[in-house]
Amino acid sequence: MQLSLYLQIKVKKMKTLSLLHLLFGLVGILPSVQAQTYTTIAAGNWNSNTVWSLDGGTTPCNCNPGNNPNGPDFVINHHVTLVANTRLRNAVVTINGNNGQISGNFNLRLDENTVTTVKAGGSIANVNQVLVQNNSVLIVEDNAFIGTGINMQIQDGSTLNVHSGGEVYLNNFHMQGNSTLILNGFMEVANNFTTTNSNHSVSGSGGLLVHGNIDLGNNTNWSGLAWCLNGGGTSDAPPAHDDCDYVYAIQGSLPVQLVKFQSRIVNNTVLLEWTTASEVNNNFFVVERSANAIEFEPLDTLQGAGTTDHPVDYTFTDNSPLFVINYYRLRQVDFDGSHNYSPVISAQIDITVTEPQISIYPNPSQGAFYIKTMESGQLPQIKALFTAGGKTVNIGSINYEVNIEEGMVKISGLELGHYIIYLNVNNQNVVRQLIVQP
Repeated sequence: MQLSLYLQIKVKKMKTLSLLHLLFGLVGILPSVQAQTYTTIAAGNWNSNTVWSLDGGTTPCNCNPGNNPNGPDFVINHHVTLVANTRLRNAVVTINGNNGQISGNFNLRLDENTVTTVKAGGSIANVNQVLVQNNSVLIVEDNAFIGTGINMQIQDGSTLNVHSGGEVYLNNFHMQGNSTLILNGFMEVANNFTTTNSNHSVSGSGGLLVHGNIDLGNNTNWSGLAWCLNGGGTSDAPPAHDDCDYVYAIQGSLPVQLVKFQSRIVNNTVLLEWTTASEVNNNFFVVERSANAIEFEPLDTLQGAGTTDHPVDYTFTDNSPLFVINYYRLRQVDFDGSHNYSPVISAQIDITVTEPQISIYPNPSQGAFYIKTMESGQLPQIKALFTAGGKTVNIGSINYEVNIEEGMVKISGLELGHYIIYLNVNNQNVVRQLIVQP
């Protein structure tokens, strides 16, 4: 059904453009029309000029689509954070791979014939509200994720299509204005599932788990979808499809049900907290961190719970976070070695930079630097070293000499390029750039 609607949308666009050319092209006042495609080339804020490209992801366009674009398409390969309520109209949106994600505590409005596909490994995570309206389509493919704690509305002829293996975790779900839900994967609603008095279609071979009420308005056609109430709520969904065993079996078939993954700053450390609703053959989690949301490195491994249908809480503290934005994700590994990635979350540590504290010379250099404090008895501590692209440089792989009497550190052996070094001097954090040139 979503393919048919997608084709109708594209045909409608083509017909509109053809009529405009017919009416105005003869007099030479309508130029050739070509839809723009914004492609991410880096992680960052939606409105950042360094995030987007208009040439397929090769070079930055020094532009951004704004918060109410009409017409351009989007290919999202990185973690993009909303900084305001954002409305996309007449667009084709593709959220790709393990790094493709839209997040941010704002509303995401998919409007006016917009077709959005969340591909395997992609996600829409931790936004405030998702509105799909005016003949738009939201597709969640196998191993794609939407959640958690999101309020979602499907309205005015729009469709939510969750493929087998797709996962959706919501706070509330509401349908109005002749809309469609096709659920072949799994959906969990923490509060209420409601529809208004319009012609709605609810179908699929998946499972719906609701912790509040299922309240259906008149003219809701419920066909085949198994549902289950977990709690003291009420439901007017068809009793014939009340099948908690089936719903829990679908939930249990997913390796790990991640219902919460969040970060908090605690005394200049980052506390990560996550909760699973259930686990199947979960061997362990690997906590991974990145400075650019592209290149991740492992920090630690936490043992999983194996197989359980009960909630399990996990915590991890990053005691040496980067003094910029820290990006985190979980790599969940089964006993057979297969793995899945969580959505990416971020945390930022505020830094204090006092210019007179430190001297680095020569800079630029040919690969050797002296790092000296301006206060006697204080030795600079190197906390981390990164390339300009965000890749971690192992301090053990370079030459490192310490002169305690002079409060000086010498590093050498760096290859050509730009580096970011993170230092700590007298409990104050300092960030500097190093340049190695011929």
